[in-house]
Order: sequence, then C-alpha cells, then structure tokens
Amino acid sequence: MLPRLINGAESMVAHQEDDQGAPAATRRNQCLRIASVADVLDISVSSIRRLIRDGKLAAVYIGTSLRVPEQSLEALLKAGARRSRDRGRK
Repeated sequence: MLPRLINGAESMVAHQEDDQGAPAATRRNQCLRIASVADVLDISVSSIRRLIRDGKLAAVYIGTSLRVPEQSLEALLKAGARRSRDRGRK
C-alpha cells in the first residue's frame, strides 16, 4: 500500500536530492508520529492536527497512521524562525 499524501507532503517526499545530488531513494526519509512532533514542539496533539488541517504542516497517511515527514517539521520551524526574525526588524 502506498502512503496517501496530504498538504503538499508529496513535494517534500518525492524527487528530492541530497547535497551531493543523490536521489532521495538512497536516503532514509523519516516520518514522525503526531505525538512525537507534539513533544518536539511542546504543544498538544490537537494543535499538531490543527496545523495539518490548516495546511501549515504537511503530513502523510501510511495505512491508517498519520505521520509527519521530518522535512515538513523542519520547514515549519524555518518558517517560524523567519517570521520571528522579520518581527524583530520593525
């Protein structure tokens, strides 16, 4: 069974290359459980689900399990860091 992708996760999981130009298939793309992402961000599981529903965090269904690709979490954190930095320039 192939994973069902939601909120743009396909662009993060498919067709990626590493720093040396090797296809993503040669690397391990890790997906995190919703509870693990909530622990990392120190917010509730329902807040993580809200971020996914609102399109702010990409996720993928693997069977019936909803997972977040590491790249998706990194993108969310980078976007938040940019917003924080931009607010400090006022």
